[in-house]
Amino acid sequence: MANPGRPDPESPTRRVSPLLVVAALILSFGALFNTLVVTVQNLGDRDGIRYINGGKIFFERGSMWYHTPGLRRLGMAPQNIGGHANLRNNDFALFEPLLERMDRMEVDFSLAPGAFLLAVLDHPEPGDEGTLRAVRLTAFKEGEQHFTNAAVRFDQGAVVDRVPLSTLGGQLEPGRHRLGLEIVGTDRLRVTVDGISQDIDFPLQGMLPFPALGGGELDLTIHRWRVEGLDADGRTLDWEQSWTIREVLQRNVMVLLRLSLSAWLLLFALPAVKVVLESRAPPHRVLVDALLLPRPRAIYGALCLIPFTPLMLQWLLLLNYVVLAWIGFVAQLRARPAAWSISAGRPGRRSEPSEAPQSWLHSSRRPWWLVGGVIVAVGVSLLAMAQSRLDSVSGTRLRSAGGELLLAQADVRGLTTGQRLAVNFPTVAVDALSASFRINLQPGEIARVDLMQSMPTDADVFQVDRQTLIQHVDLDAVVPSGRMLPTLEGVGSPQEPVDRRDRRLGGRSESRGGPEDSAGDARSRRGGPGDRDFGQRDGRGPDDRGSGGDRPDDWDSHGEGRGRGPHGGGPDDRDSHGEGRGRGPHGGGPDDWGPDGDGRGDGRGDGRGDEGGGPGEGPDEGGPSRYALRAISLLLSTDPGIPSELRKGWNFDMIRSARGGWTLEPGEHQVEIRFSDPLVLVLVDGVVVDYRADFHHLFPPGDIGPGARKGLGNRSTIAGFQVLPYSSRVTAVGDLSVSAQAASGWSSRGVDPLDPLRAAVRTSDALGSAGVVILSVGLFLLIVAIVTCIPFSGGALLLGLWRFVRAHLLLLGCLALWLLRDSPQGLGLSERQVLQLTLVGCVLAAFNLSQVLRATAPSRTGLRKAIGYLLCGVHLLLAFEGVSRIHADWRHATTTWWNHDLSEEHYWVYDPMIRRLNPWFVDMRFKRRDYLGDHEGTRRVVVLGGSQTFGWGIPSEDRMTFSDRLADYLHSLGHHDIEVMNAAFPGVKTTTGLRWLTGPVFDYKPDVVVINFVVNEFMDVDPYRVWSGDHGPSSRVSSLAGLAWLKRLPRDIHCSHLVQIVLAHSYEILEMEDSLREIVALARARGTKVVFSVEPTNIYVESQGQVIMRNDADIGAAVAVYERLGQELDVPVYNVLPHFSEEPDNLWFYDTMHMSRLGHGVFARHLAKL
Repeated sequence: MANPGRPDPESPTRRVSPLLVVAALILSFGALFNTLVVTVQNLGDRDGIRYINGGKIFFERGSMWYHTPGLRRLGMAPQNIGGHANLRNNDFALFEPLLERMDRMEVDFSLAPGAFLLAVLDHPEPGDEGTLRAVRLTAFKEGEQHFTNAAVRFDQGAVVDRVPLSTLGGQLEPGRHRLGLEIVGTDRLRVTVDGISQDIDFPLQGMLPFPALGGGELDLTIHRWRVEGLDADGRTLDWEQSWTIREVLQRNVMVLLRLSLSAWLLLFALPAVKVVLESRAPPHRVLVDALLLPRPRAIYGALCLIPFTPLMLQWLLLLNYVVLAWIGFVAQLRARPAAWSISAGRPGRRSEPSEAPQSWLHSSRRPWWLVGGVIVAVGVSLLAMAQSRLDSVSGTRLRSAGGELLLAQADVRGLTTGQRLAVNFPTVAVDALSASFRINLQPGEIARVDLMQSMPTDADVFQVDRQTLIQHVDLDAVVPSGRMLPTLEGVGSPQEPVDRRDRRLGGRSESRGGPEDSAGDARSRRGGPGDRDFGQRDGRGPDDRGSGGDRPDDWDSHGEGRGRGPHGGGPDDRDSHGEGRGRGPHGGGPDDWGPDGDGRGDGRGDGRGDEGGGPGEGPDEGGPSRYALRAISLLLSTDPGIPSELRKGWNFDMIRSARGGWTLEPGEHQVEIRFSDPLVLVLVDGVVVDYRADFHHLFPPGDIGPGARKGLGNRSTIAGFQVLPYSSRVTAVGDLSVSAQAASGWSSRGVDPLDPLRAAVRTSDALGSAGVVILSVGLFLLIVAIVTCIPFSGGALLLGLWRFVRAHLLLLGCLALWLLRDSPQGLGLSERQVLQLTLVGCVLAAFNLSQVLRATAPSRTGLRKAIGYLLCGVHLLLAFEGVSRIHADWRHATTTWWNHDLSEEHYWVYDPMIRRLNPWFVDMRFKRRDYLGDHEGTRRVVVLGGSQTFGWGIPSEDRMTFSDRLADYLHSLGHHDIEVMNAAFPGVKTTTGLRWLTGPVFDYKPDVVVINFVVNEFMDVDPYRVWSGDHGPSSRVSSLAGLAWLKRLPRDIHCSHLVQIVLAHSYEILEMEDSLREIVALARARGTKVVFSVEPTNIYVESQGQVIMRNDADIGAAVAVYERLGQELDVPVYNVLPHFSEEPDNLWFYDTMHMSRLGHGVFARHLAKL
């Protein structure tokens, strides 16, 4: 019995103290604010410091993409976990402010056993790799390690001066220490550790201060860092960073408040508004009951306010508080269900349902079944009609597109492995484009045809340029630049005014050449095999390249620089700002496919590093390309093991077609690709065989061609056309004609021939959207009839329809956005964004349906409740399926595996692991160079491996990876008939390399294959082998999109990077051994020799071969596998460890697993001797 002296907590008259409302608001907002403060304290950027992974070599250049402080204000600096700077895996902390002079530096730090501190003083030659002065303090066991306490000077990674710190002893004890460095003379340095000082003679003359702190693989913790001196303007500087929370608040308080407010509105305000509107409860009661009461919510909220909480614990506390708050909101909806109930009387008058259970086929319910069934049938019919309208497009015969002829190439030629046909389009404003060509494919031949937003360049694709200087930018600027993360769209390169750097050089502006300044008067570096110069220089290695030299493979920059080498001036010799007329075998011959048709190509480059030009094609100031693949890609095949289809090229992905699967008959065909946003059609011999309608805003009407970006802002363009052979040969292709049609031209020539097809697509969209709505209405009414006891009446039907509209409001709005996506009323949302909102609308609709059932039949039995929840799930899945039917291409991608309809020998074409970060798929060039399948008179060495072999962080134009240096050293040993092809790409392992080798790599007919895998064996699980055998599932996931999504979910989770790392150790060594055996067997069957090389890492050298990856003690077993298999299979095995150990102090790596240029050179020199 209720206490008459206390008000009922559910009573509408219950009073809520204003203090409780204020407490609820403060508690909820404070929990979010403190969580953000703790997060920024642990992960946020700091004033005066930036972090770089790989600082040993590139400590002022480039940054690994996952360690770049991108959100500049709050930053992303995981090194700050725990409120300190935690440096490991070659992380470096860089001092940002520019200095004219450094007088003193103090560091409080802690060393784990086996760790060391490298306190860097300067970078005397800006832009020069691995040239620095530093003091190194170590905590290794005496006699077990080569590193000792010393002051060290490096020149391009090699130790040239070493001064032992004998007063301090060879090693420090693990634990906390204090370091002081003070410049006390011209070449005199005072080193003080824990109060013990030693003055040493150390070359400091000409030093330009650039302080940095870093270490090796094991834990180095920085507690405090202080720098004294003069800044770039000559003012006294006394800077100190101790990672206090006060600095976090002073620096970020307004940003944190704005983010906290946004999160509060999203997490708490929106649910509260829903509850208030539906239950008509007072807002203050809703907030108090959800955010403060009962007691567990207040407890979790209060715990979230505790400062200095460990990061993961803080996140868990906030998660619990948010979940409890949402439970409170749901409970209030349940307590006041009237807003969702359906009564049998007139709308607005509530009548309780009959308490007596009724049969589902009771006469009072039959009208519900009848009406609901009819509506469902209408919805299904509309969806079928929409599908029929889409299907009717295929098989249509279209007349000629007409329009202005932009380009005509009458030549016809055959292509073999490694050859390509590339044509740049002239610049013209168009609304529609047609590219027509003849192709002759014999049985088993496959060709890929691309219409590209921008033509590929000679600059790197999907590459981080370690040579690129990190610019000093204002705190509000955005980092990283597109140069360091080239697949980011719309991110420009932060520019530093030149005079800021010049001021550090005392007014001198030095142009050092290299990727940043290829036209500069660069100083000469050491000559010899593979040494390279950028700009004018004195080095004379076999592959030295200057700006205007006439040696083989000359690359010209900023000048005519006519090439006279074997690739001079042809389609494979592109110079930025240069004419590049060809005088070699590739210049001025039939292999040139320039639009002028005179064998010279376009030849002028337009200053973008490629004769194709186009948006973002190569760095404006050197470094890797900001190239992003955007293409209409057509696969033409006569091989039934790989279907022909129209694909959408998007970075690493080729999005397959819902209407693919057709195969060309062997012989000659006339093929036409027609594009008119958003429609792309493929016509074979005049008949539509495939099409897509999902190119919205990817290629909007506008200028096309090399200069198309000028004056168009961020508008996309079509810049050219390429044909690539995906089989060993393509019999013939050519007779290309490209025509364009301006919008004004249709009025004079009649109706656009694509208008009927475009209308069919629009009609299908409208029918499909109407079908989804009507199907949802019918399902809604049927579920109400099954679960509730409401008898049918006109009033109940009207009220039910009104409840449907309310329950599906977001879904209806999203469908409207889908129909308006190309109009100004479409809010500018992309197709993917509309789809994501639509899926959220489906989930919300299912939740609201459960509220209707609960409010209408509150006294349901347990069985009926279970049936109701089950039917809500069915409603969600069917609504999801209906939505997927009007997104045909997305549905196809959801319901099929990557290798659907492929035979095993063609799995490599779509294998996501092979496509990942593999620039070969852009234009079939390995490391931006051409290699033909036939190479008579030349022995070919192919190197396979992951990112280290690929040369991650070293631009391709440097020719400084070990594959390039290997060729140089082999030539210097007299093997002039050898060429080395780098077929590696980042992030792969031995099993993936096996699929890659048996796919296109063997088509290049290697004589020797070098296998350099180890590290990635313990970084990633091959997901397709995990799923179902060697190559992954080839059957369809499911014909229903919802079931397909549920089926894929656990496997997609399994393939997440974190889960892969956790699972990798369980079976990867055995898998690696099996793959290595198979590689050897397949290679020998083709007469190809195999060489194993053990992929080294920084910790492999630091630990003298004990481990290869941090905390992976068992990885030594992988090295043992290589050595054992080498003896068993009579395969040479190369291990670079003894050669790196000859001078362990050298900077062989720029991060955990990627070798520096110095490391690549030594690796190649000794590998060449095998």
